[in-house]
Amino acid sequence: MFRKNMDQLIKWADEKSRKPLVLMGARQVGKSYLVSEFGEQHFKKMHAFNFEKDKRLHPLFLSVKEPGKIIRQLSQLYGSPIDETKDLIFFDEIQACPEAITSLKYFAEDLPHAFICAAGSLLGLSLGESSFPVGKVNFLKIFPLDFQEYMQAFEQKNLFDEYILNPNQGLHEIIWPYLIDYLITGGLPEIVKNFVQMNKENRNDRYEKVRELQEVLILGYLADMAKHCGKENAMFLERIWRNAAEQVGQEKASKYKFKNIFPGKRGYEDFMNPIDWLKKAGILYQTPLIDSVKIPLSIQKKENAFKLFVFDIGIMNALAGLSHQHLLDYNFSHKGFIAENFVLQEMMSTLFPNRPVYTYKSSQSEIEFIVEYNGVVLPIEVKAGFNLKAKSLSTFIQQHKPKNALRVSRKTLIYPDDLKRDIIIHDWPLFLISQAISKIALPIRR
Repeated sequence: MFRKNMDQLIKWADEKSRKPLVLMGARQVGKSYLVSEFGEQHFKKMHAFNFEKDKRLHPLFLSVKEPGKIIRQLSQLYGSPIDETKDLIFFDEIQACPEAITSLKYFAEDLPHAFICAAGSLLGLSLGESSFPVGKVNFLKIFPLDFQEYMQAFEQKNLFDEYILNPNQGLHEIIWPYLIDYLITGGLPEIVKNFVQMNKENRNDRYEKVRELQEVLILGYLADMAKHCGKENAMFLERIWRNAAEQVGQEKASKYKFKNIFPGKRGYEDFMNPIDWLKKAGILYQTPLIDSVKIPLSIQKKENAFKLFVFDIGIMNALAGLSHQHLLDYNFSHKGFIAENFVLQEMMSTLFPNRPVYTYKSSQSEIEFIVEYNGVVLPIEVKAGFNLKAKSLSTFIQQHKPKNALRVSRKTLIYPDDLKRDIIIHDWPLFLISQAISKIALPIRR
């Protein structure tokens, strides 16, 4: 399965002196699969060690600190010679062995030529622990497949390139049904793989199978919560997670509401740590609400005012109990909010893994997303349908006069006819949100 992150792995391997590479991301986003594909395609030999499946590994890292000795003992344990100068060494589910996490520091210091990759679920929760080798490893965030990767799974990637070069209604209507399917399946590799393999089966059966698989994966996430937080805390985490999906369909740009979510829990102080846990686990995204666009945007946010989104649009719809038929019809009251979740998911996975995204709400206007590039603000208006009337965007432009504004919708791509205007509104289709930002925000005008 094509993943854009492969290029980043290749670049890392080409460095003469490299730190161990740690893949971060929620469970089931394809971290292990990506490294396995990388090893098969670019190394003569790969050695994978899974710390959840093989408990024999734990005592080895507990008693040995020298990387050279660790590699020799791993070789002896598995009966396979390891050449750290040529082979890929993969520590999978490394969170199960804190000593193995700590050992990455020694690999960075003593064997900078070695090819060491590590991955694990809930690694984001280990970043604050003293044993984590901060500064001694590189990180690569892995997300669900974005829409372009999803299209590649159906061997339709060229449609994007053709459409951007020659936007027309014909190509638009070919791509749009793929987007609707993506809203149903989401981008988790296992779900997408099964959906592709069932391509010739009854369409309704395919959607039902997707929902069954999503429910199984949701149980896996809930099991993680119970395993790491205890039964009572896990119930609280689950309720916040499900409620985040439900609140996506409520009042536009409204901040997350804490009332009536869980007995005995009422205010931000009760929810702060659980929300932080879900964010670090990679299964919730948060956009702070701001009412000013003074730079830097970070100083405008308030800790208790924000919106929450689910990391995968398919999982979000499963959590909210939205049937595939509603999504196929694309004719329901809160499709705009589903479009918002899709847009944020695309931005997080392709352009903003380390850059904050905000939601703007004042007494006069509401803008779904605001991002900052080199001191320049880009407002992003999300319209689920064909109607481009946007009073909020017009008001925002009049008040703050951004050089560029982006509006994504159901409509066909329309390139601006005059790039010399003081303020340019760019109109792109929803499914090209990442490409739009690449072309607008990355070379953004001051």
